[in-house]
Amino acid sequence: MKKILSRAILLFLFFSFEFSLVVFSNNELLNKNCSLDTVIQKLGFCEEKQKSSFKRLCSCAGVELPDNFDTKLLLELVMKTQRAFTNRKDKQERWEITPLDWMKNNPQQYLQDIKTLGFTDDVLPKSKKYGAVCILGAVNSTMKYRMKFIEKLVDSGFEVSRIFLLSGERYVSHVDGSDEEILGICQKFNVSKENLTEAHLIQNIFDDSILSKNYKSILIDTPSYNGSRPTTKTTVKDFCKWVKENNFEDDVLFVSSQPNIFYQESIISKVLNDEDLKIKFEVVGPKTGSLDIQTLVGAMGSYLWAIMPKIISEFGFDIKSPEEVKMFKTLYGCQL
Repeated sequence: MKKILSRAILLFLFFSFEFSLVVFSNNELLNKNCSLDTVIQKLGFCEEKQKSSFKRLCSCAGVELPDNFDTKLLLELVMKTQRAFTNRKDKQERWEITPLDWMKNNPQQYLQDIKTLGFTDDVLPKSKKYGAVCILGAVNSTMKYRMKFIEKLVDSGFEVSRIFLLSGERYVSHVDGSDEEILGICQKFNVSKENLTEAHLIQNIFDDSILSKNYKSILIDTPSYNGSRPTTKTTVKDFCKWVKENNFEDDVLFVSSQPNIFYQESIISKVLNDEDLKIKFEVVGPKTGSLDIQTLVGAMGSYLWAIMPKIISEFGFDIKSPEEVKMFKTLYGCQL
């Protein structure tokens, strides 16, 4: 009887110890997965100097970074960086934003930090051949810059089968060029200045480029919706319609430009996933020449906003509490 009792006690102690190890290991894993260091790495900032730059920018902007994150704190990080970095109201264009006071304190250090994080330099294609190139819409001068980027790649031996122009019903404004240039484009397309859109501009840029000699463009002209102009999300969704209708399966190269490459890559990845498309893609583009802190830090804020739902999902976190659901809806304008 004593032997049986002793064995029972030993078995109890053994399984208790094993259970404790499992619980401890799971807690360690949970703590590791939602630590500040892990969150920063999930953002793609893996080098120590990048982590330091991210922390410094947050500190200077007054964005507190806790040692560990749960769902609520991750959503709070997005809300805080939207206010301190992006500083953009609904339907406000990037060029209409006024820089916040903190951005004026140490601009040279901020520029170096943004460069360290990868928001300023060229991002080049990994391959030499793609089934399609999609040039993303923007203001007139930026679209010209992106077109020149592709021209240089093609001139260096880069191969592409199709060129798509992703744009839409954003009406032209003063940021798109001089009256003389705009009126010339109006005459070309036989439209009034009030009806001239970004789609006309990008088509005109392609027509004037060296690319037009060897390629025909496919224009994705996305309409506005409920008073909101087309975005990266809506133009890429319309591109996905073409992909499905034409059974297209080749690799795609999206052309953006710094400092918006990370942001647009996150948006494109989400759209392709939502559309259940398995095509391989990259987002590339030329370096930025901007020294405007608001533009550069704002792009980082937009990237944080775009990538956070994916990070929350990869951590295995749920958005359940009424407060978390409300925060998510405020940030992303939709129910879960």
